[in-house]
Amino acid sequence: MWIIPILLLLVVAHELGHFLTARLFGVRVLEFAFGFPPRLFSVRRGETTYAFNALPIGGYVRMEGEDGRVLSSGSFPAKPGWQRAIILTAGVAMNVLLVPVLLTTVAVMGEPQMNGVRLEQVQPGSAAASAGLKAGEIIWTVDGAELKTEQQFIQAIDFHLGSPLTFLVSAPGAPKGVAYPVIVTPRAHVVSGQGHLGVTFTAHLVTRYFPLWQAPVEGVRQSVLLITSFFGALHQAVVTNAMQLSGPVVITKVTGEAAQAGASTLIELTALLSINLAVMNLLPFPALDGGRLAMLLVEGVRRRRLDPHLDGTIHFVGLIVLMLLMLMVSMREVLAVVQ
Repeated sequence: MWIIPILLLLVVAHELGHFLTARLFGVRVLEFAFGFPPRLFSVRRGETTYAFNALPIGGYVRMEGEDGRVLSSGSFPAKPGWQRAIILTAGVAMNVLLVPVLLTTVAVMGEPQMNGVRLEQVQPGSAAASAGLKAGEIIWTVDGAELKTEQQFIQAIDFHLGSPLTFLVSAPGAPKGVAYPVIVTPRAHVVSGQGHLGVTFTAHLVTRYFPLWQAPVEGVRQSVLLITSFFGALHQAVVTNAMQLSGPVVITKVTGEAAQAGASTLIELTALLSINLAVMNLLPFPALDGGRLAMLLVEGVRRRRLDPHLDGTIHFVGLIVLMLLMLMVSMREVLAVVQ
């Protein structure tokens, strides 16, 4: 059950952002909790209770004054709007900052990366066979471009039907340094059982390790790529109306599959979940950080503070709605598994 320690890491990082900035601005933190009640155990240190609850679906930092009462100058509602905004966004910031930390760890541990394709079969009489390609050989580049994805190799063939391509090829087990060029012309028409090229292939994986002084740079680079691809996929899902909520059942299943694939894959999934958590919390919905920021914006436009009791009631109702939504998504996933 890798999902529990992963959620613990993501939630604690998020809530730690709220906790540290709250303490920085002199806000009294009454409770720092992982999960939602019922409570399993807790420890009190100073004015703060640190709790571990039974429902591992989130966490919270409870600050003085969030119940609608402004008890002292150390209450959250008593602080200026800009300080409250920083406290509310600090959780999202921590989740974003966690991504390069995780991917730097992957860079140090070593991660299998695709570097070329390995030919598994070459059909007799095919375009590949005519060019002299043999099973077991490694194709490193196509027209000088290094092969980093299988789709890249497929597209190179599809975009050059009937036109010559230059492959950089090495014999089975030989290093890239002794590779030689091979000119191949994919057939313009599909040949039965052969396709355009007449090969089957798999990704050629090479584990790359980064020293400690280079790993942070690679971690940041991979973080930019991951965040960019995440928002690209999110935009595509919105445009095509293919948005779908995933609950604990699906996330647990995906986490188990990632764990079987290896530590690097599991850490990369954790980084992706951290981005998801950050984006979700920025949604302008009551009880989420984005909803509370929206209330601060309304307060700034009105130039008058909202009634703390009303503010607390709105976010409490929002929390109930979110819990019900999560329950519905979970029930749908369970029914899908049972059926």
